[in-house]
Amino acid sequence: MAGIPRFGGDGNLATKANLNLPKAVFATMDNEVYIADNANYVIRKVDKTGIISTVVGIPGERSTRFANYDKTPVSTALLKNPSCVYVTQQKEIYVCDGDGIGLNSDTVIQRIVKDTISSVTSVSGSTADGLPAKFTKVNTPSCVFVTEWNGEVFVCDSGNHVIRKMYTNGTMVIVAGVLGDFSFNGAVDALQATLHFPSSVYVTSQNELYIADTNNDLIRRVFLNNGSISTIAGVKYRSSTGDPCLFSLTNLCEPQSIYVVEQTRELFVLEEFSVNSEGWSSAVRRVDLRNGNMSIVAGSNIPSEYTGDYGPATNATFNSPQGMTMTAERELLIADTMNDVIRRVDIQGIITPFAGISAKSDKADVNMRLSSLKSPMSVQIDSTTRDMFILDDQDFVLKKRNSKGHCRPIKYEWIQWR
Repeated sequence: MAGIPRFGGDGNLATKANLNLPKAVFATMDNEVYIADNANYVIRKVDKTGIISTVVGIPGERSTRFANYDKTPVSTALLKNPSCVYVTQQKEIYVCDGDGIGLNSDTVIQRIVKDTISSVTSVSGSTADGLPAKFTKVNTPSCVFVTEWNGEVFVCDSGNHVIRKMYTNGTMVIVAGVLGDFSFNGAVDALQATLHFPSSVYVTSQNELYIADTNNDLIRRVFLNNGSISTIAGVKYRSSTGDPCLFSLTNLCEPQSIYVVEQTRELFVLEEFSVNSEGWSSAVRRVDLRNGNMSIVAGSNIPSEYTGDYGPATNATFNSPQGMTMTAERELLIADTMNDVIRRVDIQGIITPFAGISAKSDKADVNMRLSSLKSPMSVQIDSTTRDMFILDDQDFVLKKRNSKGHCRPIKYEWIQWR
């Protein structure tokens, strides 16, 4: 985002930190929050007091090729593009890491235990079913979920259009979807039903597997005891993913992330949809699992990039959010990816910044938004006024910092650059 540095803020309040395309967020039961800071190539943690730190990866240093880590010191490990994070009650951290889509993409699941990192899956393995995880190759994984009661690990193998489960003995099996097949068939057996780029899962203590079947615009439920699958929200109506999925009060569009509250039988889903020809928007919906009723709890059908902080979350807008979770206090945390921030919706329905700074925030500190530099290329000082003029190459901005330290762009329009 123009005017905001790619990385910064460790050791300070998360609301003053800089994130770069955060793709996932996870909240533990003891109120720690973990963020997949994708384009900074790190996993970051916000502690109970709101202080942010880096726990995995080296900021700004991207792994150029994968090594299969095996109890490697985490202090030396590099990540490539972390896109999901899950933390168990024992503080084991699982990370989806890699980039690209296709069988030749470099993608892997990493696990951090205490001070070491190990690769759960293999970059050079096989996509076949039933192999040990260390010999299994996943394609663009986008989620991990661990069942705390038995230690089984569920993975969204999104690019292969299946959900895999790893047993505690390390064997990995497909539990939903048909390997490599994304043509919708409506089958009732989870191993015969086709999924299309599933992006999120949630497993309940009743052995229900909920799936965000993203490119089919559906939420699916698998009863793991008998392997049956059904649709519990959404309607499959697009002939292809190239067709726009229009906002509707009854249908879903491209569900990105889901969270289930078992006690109240509620499912929360983050979706992205088209608003006629005006652009895209996003929302979080609540689905009552008892009757299927849906309601919007955050976001709106207004195409915009960043609005609404400190007001009702239903008036807010997002920019391609890709991750969502819920805290122990039932506050929603949303990874507003293209805005480089994590936003919080409290139990009263008010939305506020939680971590990161967006240049487009309607309540962001002006000096913080404008003063940061990305790639300063040239500097000149006015000998009379002592004003400093800085050409910031990556932001395409000429900035002036006066003798009091205040910095403002003075010449060019800001350009969003990705």
